[in-house]
Amino acid sequence: MWEFLIGRLTALMTLGIGTLLIVLFPLVKKENTYFAWIGLIIGCFIIAILLFWVFGNAVYRGQFLDT
Repeated sequence: MWEFLIGRLTALMTLGIGTLLIVLFPLVKKENTYFAWIGLIIGCFIIAILLFWVFGNAVYRGQFLDT
C-alpha cells in the first residue's frame, strides 16, 4: 500500500516541479533570457521523462491509471 502512495506522490511532485519551471518562464525571461530558456527546457524534459516512466512500463501504467 505504501509503494502505491509513494509512487503517486513522487509523480505528483515531479509534475509540479516541471510545470512550475514552464509556468515561470515569462517571469524569469524578464531578468535573464538564458536562465529562462534553460528552465523551460528542463521543465519540458522533466515532464517528458515522467510521462515516459508512467506510460512506458505496464506495472506503473496500471498503478497510476487504475483507481
